[in-house]
Amino acid sequence: MDLELLISSKEIMREMPFGNLCGTSLKTPGKEQVDCQHPKPILLDTGEMKKPYDWAPSILPIQILRIGQLVILSVPGEFTTMAGRRLRDAVKTVLMSSGNSEFNSDIHVVIAGLTNTYSQYVTTFEEVPPRSSVHTL
Repeated sequence: MDLELLISSKEIMREMPFGNLCGTSLKTPGKEQVDCQHPKPILLDTGEMKKPYDWAPSILPIQILRIGQLVILSVPGEFTTMAGRRLRDAVKTVLMSSGNSEFNSDIHVVIAGLTNTYSQYVTTFEEVPPRSSVHTL
């Protein structure tokens, strides 16, 4: 059985001593974090772990480069197709509706990674069914 599939199931997580040990001995996730990750269980709450140092970055660099109507977004993660489309469309909408007429419907937004660091994969809720993978942001 696929390990990701195995640890993604809440029932199996409860039955796995190692999963429970990892998940609760280092840091028990708060309600806000649990609600954010629902329906998936949290194995390691690295986003909130701070000792002896931050386990995950809290500030990530981005870069936006413009060459005429071409806008290049450099981001610190690997975007799935749908997450990338949503980011691209959101940036395009904001730029076109900024009110200064600099950008029109000919604007072309592309996503380029990685920007001086790496955070993780970026996906949408709809792309990842609850039992397919535990790791999402």
